[in-house]
Amino acid sequence: VQLTLHTVELHAVVQATVKNLRLLAETWDATIEIAVPRGLYAALDLHSFSHVLINLIDNAIKYGPPGQLIQVGARPSTASPEILILWIDDEGPGIPEDQLALVTRPFYRVNSARTQANGTGLGMAIVQRLVGRYRGALRLRNRTPLPGLEVTIEFPLARSL
Repeated sequence: VQLTLHTVELHAVVQATVKNLRLLAETWDATIEIAVPRGLYAALDLHSFSHVLINLIDNAIKYGPPGQLIQVGARPSTASPEILILWIDDEGPGIPEDQLALVTRPFYRVNSARTQANGTGLGMAIVQRLVGRYRGALRLRNRTPLPGLEVTIEFPLARSL
């Protein structure tokens, strides 16, 4: 995949993506809250990065309980001001600890008895590859003591237009 990078405001990209997923969220009785401040810029390929966001938010919706709150947020890294951290928190069952490192492998699926949705096992592998193309890192962490999964993407921050 050839990436065509443009400096974009992250809030606008997240807002447009969430708008496109509102109907799915309503179907699952989920609420998506955006906690991305205006003024954060990144060099992104809009098509591929939208695909990343859609996949991650779609997973949060489908694998979480009805009525859950999903938060999509971003901030500059406190450890490195040149890095932008974007996260998606859900209230789902999380991923068994011994499988966290496996879900980004192509065709790997967490035990489907734990989930309500079907899939091919390709989504997280594609997300991992695309995030890598941005010189970024994808991290998955079960939230404790609260239920849910925190998906974090770290990638370079861009200066405003």
